[in-house]
Amino acid sequence: AMSKDQTKAFITRILEQAEGEELAGIKAMSPTGQYIHTLINKGEIFGKCIEQHPDAVQAGPLIEQLLNETDTKMNKTIDALKKDYSAVRTGKASSSLVENIIVEYYGSNTPLSNLATISVPEGQLIVIQPWDKEAIISIEKGLQKSDMGFNPANDGSVIRIPIPPLTEERRKELVKIVKKQSEDYKISIRNVRRDFVDQIKNLEKNKEISQDELHRYQEQIQKTTDKHIGEIDNITVQKEKEIMEI
Repeated sequence: AMSKDQTKAFITRILEQAEGEELAGIKAMSPTGQYIHTLINKGEIFGKCIEQHPDAVQAGPLIEQLLNETDTKMNKTIDALKKDYSAVRTGKASSSLVENIIVEYYGSNTPLSNLATISVPEGQLIVIQPWDKEAIISIEKGLQKSDMGFNPANDGSVIRIPIPPLTEERRKELVKIVKKQSEDYKISIRNVRRDFVDQIKNLEKNKEISQDELHRYQEQIQKTTDKHIGEIDNITVQKEKEIMEI
């Protein structure tokens, strides 16, 4: 595979041979995914570039796509972490504590938020108003089966869930749970990085990119990984503060 400088030098040599011929603006892409702007013959000369060095126009877009996909996967991992953290009790009532609890509704596992209106009329109380009153027993069972420690009160129309203040012991237990979740999501981020590195190593093995480019992409994905790991750390610290706040 050619580096950016090698690709540019090759096209320059072709241009020197093309003096006096009709020239047109063309973009050639290097394996780094960057465009080299130059003027080359509309047909024959550009064809020579691609024929002799197809990697100069193929590897770059592929790696850019892999980088974008990898970043997207890491962002989705962060979103999943935030969703999990939103369901961790902090001693204050919040609709996020119950909206993702799964309820068996007519044989299907359904998120609670798809079955009822959830409100927080006061700081220590969650109120659930089922849209279908026939579902109220199923919702109550789903709340009881969750690992949130709820004691729902069902009056036949609505379900009320008191959220008692957390004891110091329970707060410390929740902090441990959050730390464990944090480490699990960091592993997921690193697994995404590993998958990307495996793919670019295959490209280097097949001579589609150079060793220098391989190292450059590895450094680039490591920076992206470090950024997302840092984001997990920041989100976790904030969640621990919420849990320990009285």
